[in-house]
Amino acid sequence: MISNVTIAADNSTYYPTPKALADKMIEKISDILSIKTVLEPSAGAGDLVQAILDYYNKKEEERETAFIKRYGMGNFRSDRILIHCVEPDKSLTAVLNDRFKECLRIRHIYDNFLTLKTYKKYDLVLMNPPFKNGDEHLLKAIDMQKRYGGQIICLLNAETILNPYSNKRKLLKKQLDDLNADIEYIEGAFIGSDAERKTEVKVALININIEAPCDERDFFDELQKAREIKAQEEPQSYNLIHNDFILQMIELFNYEIEETLKLVEAYNKIKPNLRIRFNDETYNYPIVALKVGSSDFDIDLYLRSVRSKYWEALFNKKEFMGMFTSNLQERYRGMLDKLSAYDFNMYNIEIVKQDMLAGLDEGLSEAIMSLFEKLSITHSWYDECKNNIHYFNGWKTNTAHKINNKKVILPINGYSSYYFGKGSVPLDEYKIKDNLSDIEKVLNYLDMGETENVDLGQTIKKAAEEGQTKKIPFKYFFATFYKKGTCHIEFRPECRKLIDKLNIYGSQKKGWLPPDYGKKSYSDMNDEERSVIDDFQGAEKYMEVCANSEYYLMNTPNLLQLQGITG
Repeated sequence: MISNVTIAADNSTYYPTPKALADKMIEKISDILSIKTVLEPSAGAGDLVQAILDYYNKKEEERETAFIKRYGMGNFRSDRILIHCVEPDKSLTAVLNDRFKECLRIRHIYDNFLTLKTYKKYDLVLMNPPFKNGDEHLLKAIDMQKRYGGQIICLLNAETILNPYSNKRKLLKKQLDDLNADIEYIEGAFIGSDAERKTEVKVALININIEAPCDERDFFDELQKAREIKAQEEPQSYNLIHNDFILQMIELFNYEIEETLKLVEAYNKIKPNLRIRFNDETYNYPIVALKVGSSDFDIDLYLRSVRSKYWEALFNKKEFMGMFTSNLQERYRGMLDKLSAYDFNMYNIEIVKQDMLAGLDEGLSEAIMSLFEKLSITHSWYDECKNNIHYFNGWKTNTAHKINNKKVILPINGYSSYYFGKGSVPLDEYKIKDNLSDIEKVLNYLDMGETENVDLGQTIKKAAEEGQTKKIPFKYFFATFYKKGTCHIEFRPECRKLIDKLNIYGSQKKGWLPPDYGKKSYSDMNDEERSVIDDFQGAEKYMEVCANSEYYLMNTPNLLQLQGITG
């Protein structure tokens, strides 16, 4: 345990994990020697990091000793455990870095877990987050681990679970129930002699094992079948893909392989004469050698590398991936290793595209609902964001909500931290685009091409170059960024009906509107139905929806069909 650490004035929630409690957490690890990557999101001075490192080394030594005893020789050691740390307090980060400066596999990677965006797979998230917002931290960890699967061991204030008074705590409790989390309540964990800072708070030790998702479906089987079909002439056109850039990429792919194979053939012919010596087979290596990367040339390795290169290039093409949300894009980029076994041709591209479109309906519905929650309840517990959400008495419930269709505030820090303290603080183009692109993408689907396009990237770039931070004009809204880390989104008056449409879609999906919403006139409704409509939007707006039901009452397959992206 590290003592005499200078704690920042705003870090009163820093309570280092006592050794006995840290050991208790470590014992929950399913199989320490199978763990390769660990994330510690609130690392502090590194007490939990030290605990897991000591435990890992102990178990590795035990395995080594057992191996020597059985076989009379040492075993090759496995790859050492990699531990990534997140810690916002600079004084603690300095202690952490100094403490593990000799251990290259322990790294401080970021300063705020709640804003950390990573696609890295972590086998284990080991955490003792600040008690005041531990629910946020654990929810973020759960979302991370759901992507690839993995274990979470977390220490929380027991009241977070036992007294779920807020929407966030209720959501956490539901997720813990759904994931069959193991929860152990411990009294007096922070009042023992090994507690650096003492408190009588009761804690909950939570252990969650999240299985890896099985969402790849079986389109790789279809690709395998395609490989077994006798090679045929490439068709001249396809009903989904007519883009010249894809044909050009295929042509370049074939040209690159053909020319490389010519080079290999020529090399093999002259290779016998390229030896460093004549008539000497001992240490007689070639003067010139072919490589694939750093490996000796192998045709299969070469072909896989080239295929992977072109599949990756395709997945980075806006023209090909632009319709898909970031989660779906990342899912397919994660398949590059498998796709490298398949030739880069129009037939295989078509199969991949068809599979992506098959999953787009569900993915689009999830994206719409995610935006509905993001613009309404997700940040509503922050005082500044509380007006994002409007509550109403829904169908058979009094907890329904919708989005404020005029203005919302999101906790987005649009400023580049690199320039803090240097006078000018320009906008962070990448961070802003990352946060706003999925919002605009969902609204594009709902809009069905009615609004004139405004290039998101160019708008952000222009604002950054001109130092503009207020009322930046995007396609559907104006955005204002503040240095305190918020973004005020004011919807254009002509686009507010899109938010109405989003509210209708979200409320229907949640079951908060009458079953015959939009299909029955207001006058034909009973008192209970009219009461919900009155609270949700009012009779006049409801009649407008009924008169324009084709616009307001769209399901996701229709949205896709209207935009011409389904087969």
